[in-house]
Amino acid sequence: MKVFKMTKLSTKDKIYQSIINLTLEKFLEKLSVAEITRHAAITRGNFYNHFTDLTDAIQSLEDEQLTQLTTILKGTRAIHGGDQNEKEFYKEVLLQIERNKNTYQQLLSNNGALSF
Repeated sequence: MKVFKMTKLSTKDKIYQSIINLTLEKFLEKLSVAEITRHAAITRGNFYNHFTDLTDAIQSLEDEQLTQLTTILKGTRAIHGGDQNEKEFYKEVLLQIERNKNTYQQLLSNNGALSF
């Protein structure tokens, strides 16, 4: 297992990134807090400062991704009509998906969350 340098990320983001990276190697439901904290180079205490357990961390990651997309969807003034607002809307949705492509791929993969 590789430990990635994630020094510029917040602790929560390190945990999220570790969950995503580790699901490249194994099923999400087989991950442990110990593996995630080792991969993220944080203590178990840091993990539990943010989440009650691994299920809470995974749910939080999923919720954050959906919240980001929902914010974009609610922010548009025009969904139909082919005007510039609609083009900007779709552009922003696609950019959001592109920025978080690895997260979506892992959550939707065979190793990812069945509930996502």
